[in-house]
Parts: sequence; C-alpha cells; structure tokens
Amino acid sequence: MNGGESIRMYDATGRMIKEIKAVQASVTIDPEGLNNGAYHIHISGANGTVISRKVAKVN
Repeated sequence: MNGGESIRMYDATGRMIKEIKAVQASVTIDPEGLNNGAYHIHISGANGTVISRKVAKVN
C-alpha cells in the first residue's frame, strides 16, 4: 500500500462494518468490538485495483 487506498470490511452477511482511508503504507485494523466469525476485506487502490481477502476473528 502506498497510502490513499480505501479499505472496507464486510461481515459474513455482506454488511459493511468498517471503512478506513489509508494515509500511510501500513494500516492496522483493530478487531475490538467484532464478533467471532469470517470477514471480507476489500482494498481499493487509487488506480482502480481492488484486492479482496477473507479473514477470521477467533478468541
């Protein structure tokens, strides 16, 4: 990441639960307040590139 990317996090039902605008090359997403389960992260670059990843939160 270069900064300027848009990061969106969705729950298993497809509801967007977080949106972050990256201002630097490294971003940390705080899992505090998230329920255990699967989430999808979509990173949209300034050039139109989209990267999708599936992550899970477990205790």
